[in-house]
Amino acid sequence: MSGVGNAQTSGLANPGANVGGTLVAGAIFGLEPRSLNPNIRQDDGALRLAAQIHQTLVTTDFVHNTGVHPGLADRWEVSADGKTYTFHLNPKAMWHDGKPVTAGDVKWT
Repeated sequence: MSGVGNAQTSGLANPGANVGGTLVAGAIFGLEPRSLNPNIRQDDGALRLAAQIHQTLVTTDFVHNTGVHPGLADRWEVSADGKTYTFHLNPKAMWHDGKPVTAGDVKWT
């Protein structure tokens, strides 16, 4: 998905970004991830790296402690009992190939 899962990202692809090339990612924090599949991340290294390459519904800013911010979801509601969250996807959220991110995509990942 376009963007990264931290508070410094806009959550949307940069239409002027270069296409192609090579991304080199080293082991961070001394931990080499076992997998980058977001459905089977189980170690700290993978979680930290995945946060840099996979976009999430919302992001948190732990550095400035400013709370929860939009990611793939541009807004959300919480039910009165706090048990149901309804997320509304940003209509500008796209995959790397330009196809829109759907609720089904989010559910699958």
